[in-house]
Amino acid sequence: MRLGTLIGSDDTTPVTGFAIDHRKVAPGTVFGAFVGAKFNGEDYIEAAIASGAIAVVARPQAKVVGAVHIAEDDPRRAFALIAARYFAPFPKAVVAVTGTNRRTHPPAVAHGGRTRGLNWYAWCDNAR
Repeated sequence: MRLGTLIGSDDTTPVTGFAIDHRKVAPGTVFGAFVGAKFNGEDYIEAAIASGAIAVVARPQAKVVGAVHIAEDDPRRAFALIAARYFAPFPKAVVAVTGTNRRTHPPAVAHGGRTRGLNWYAWCDNAR
């Protein structure tokens, strides 16, 4: 998908993914630079662009040079909305499997889902 399709511009640069960790950025990535409790993602904008970020979603006062600056007062929300457009359409059901101590394995899921430290959760569109 093209960046312009996601943000409503004429930009034809292809988007390959999304990241909020500058170490996970690859060419074509949209980087989310958020201010957090321990780290300020805006401090890593330059590193993200050097790794191939094509756009940065950040506050308007953030300094972005060498990539498209998607300036929003609420960059987390903007990043989520752009990512939602990229990954749409969504499946009607989503299943997440979580486990502890490496005990998550397919047979446990097949046998009811709730065994020794394994929990499974299903979300369905009509469950709201």
